[in-house]
Amino acid sequence: MAIPVDVLLPDGLVLRGQRYGEGSHWVVLVHDTGEDLDAWQPLVRPLVREGYCVLAFDLRGHGISDGEWESERLVDDVLAVLTLASARGAERLYVIGAGAGATAGLAAAGAQEVRAVVALSPRSGLDGLSPDAIRRSQAPKLVVAGSSNPGAAEQAKWVSRRVIGWCLLESPPVPEQGTALLRSAWGDHVREHVLAFLRDYP
Repeated sequence: MAIPVDVLLPDGLVLRGQRYGEGSHWVVLVHDTGEDLDAWQPLVRPLVREGYCVLAFDLRGHGISDGEWESERLVDDVLAVLTLASARGAERLYVIGAGAGATAGLAAAGAQEVRAVVALSPRSGLDGLSPDAIRRSQAPKLVVAGSSNPGAAEQAKWVSRRVIGWCLLESPPVPEQGTALLRSAWGDHVREHVLAFLRDYP
């Protein structure tokens, strides 16, 4: 059962999301631009079955969240969600992001203690974000991008080389990227690899 969650931002806007499951190990899901929290549906139930409390939310200007899209505020918004998760009992935090959300998740992990980060088709840059911002977290990282899209695969490779700490790059032979990887011909493989990666960092 999904429980509505509101995240009040410092500028007065509200991000709206849903929490699934219970427990002290929380996974925060950050979708890509042009999507909403429903993009994570293929992964929510498997995460809950693994015993995680899952928090998915709509980015500002997306879904039912307030405001207009501002990429410069994305990292701060992710941090606000992580702060709320900690305030609500999260003892371990994990971030799974897609596209711009993946890059923001990597940067946010450098400002808040995160156990591990999964980045699906991360972008090599965001407006207003220093390239060094993704280098501040030493949390283990799994980067996944479909190899049949050379541009996306190259950006993922750049990110995997840029971050510090342990990082694994996986490139399934599909054109899909981001959350679409979870519904691709290799979707089962991607989902299981994500779960197996998180199991290594309880």
